[in-house]
Amino acid sequence: LHDLGRKEEAEDAFKKSIAIKEKAHGADAPELAAVYRNYGLLLDDLERVSEAQAYTRRSLAIEIKTLGEDHPTVARQRSNLAVSYKLDGRTEEAIGLWEAALKSLKGRVNPSNETLVGIKFLLASQLRFTPGRLDEAYGLASEAITAIRAGFVASAERGRGKDSHGND
Repeated sequence: LHDLGRKEEAEDAFKKSIAIKEKAHGADAPELAAVYRNYGLLLDDLERVSEAQAYTRRSLAIEIKTLGEDHPTVARQRSNLAVSYKLDGRTEEAIGLWEAALKSLKGRVNPSNETLVGIKFLLASQLRFTPGRLDEAYGLASEAITAIRAGFVASAERGRGKDSHGND
């Protein structure tokens, strides 16, 4: 419904789904993380930012409890909340969330992982305006660009029938 532009109907459906799942499983049940996250996205679209952030934080708390601090889903959720905070003028909190997300992904996912690359760009875009952190911003942006290039090369080689090492 949300994707079809029927936002009011989607909101009613989310509210019903949340009520049913909270009654059946409790407010902090893993089954609610995705519902809270998606309801938060809808509320963002409806420009109800503080409500959206509250549901995003609830989803993040459940995901941390269920999946652990270093799970890629948790990093992605932190980044989503950081974007919302940034748009709400809470830049320092956003930077902290992006830094936590980046720390949890480094060394755990492929350097060209889409979430990792996106977080590097988002964090770099904010650090460039932070006194004393321009070099760090440049380094993150350079790492992200290098990862994207590597992904393009690997994709092109697969298209030409080569393996990941460039062999036919």
